[in-house]
Amino acid sequence: MQPHPLFTTPQLVCGNLPDSAEALSYLDVSGRPLGGVVTVETAPRANPPSGPLARSSDYEIRDAAGTVVLRVAHDMQLSPPVRRELTVTGPDGTPVGQVAMGAFNGTAGYTFTVNGAPAGGIAPQRGLFRKRPQQVLDHHGQLVAEYNDRLPIDTALRHRLWRRSYYVVVRHRSAGPHVDALVLAGTLVLDFNRRTWTSPV
Repeated sequence: MQPHPLFTTPQLVCGNLPDSAEALSYLDVSGRPLGGVVTVETAPRANPPSGPLARSSDYEIRDAAGTVVLRVAHDMQLSPPVRRELTVTGPDGTPVGQVAMGAFNGTAGYTFTVNGAPAGGIAPQRGLFRKRPQQVLDHHGQLVAEYNDRLPIDTALRHRLWRRSYYVVVRHRSAGPHVDALVLAGTLVLDFNRRTWTSPV
């Protein structure tokens, strides 16, 4: 798949804006809209690769022009143990990979899978208040990106987002377009966790 600016922006702000119809909005640090997530009608499909899960919702990640960049099928199981899986495809349905709740490096987190092979994942947060950046690692354990709870500098956008739920994707390097796309899809995981309080991390 081809790289997209939403996959490579060094600092991508993700938030729930009061003046937006999008489920999740993407902006750069200056506040310029770059795209967002919209909920689409759920389409019936076969069970995901990891086993039977209850379908929740389907989403489209679109750029600022409204062009679909990624399609995300969200499946979850609420009965213990809670499980969540995102199946990510391109605009034309070409497989990109999966983001699945599970053991990551031996601990609870989210794993990335590309073409059926492990491709890294989202490491669990540590500490009582979990305010440290949440790391995204490749399959070698090397840092690719971080999900940060705060804008690193005092900007007008930070004031605009005051008392709003937001976080920043800080990209340190590219791990290839598939993993870069899964890092973007991973923003949905963080948003789900904040709204449903079902996070294992």
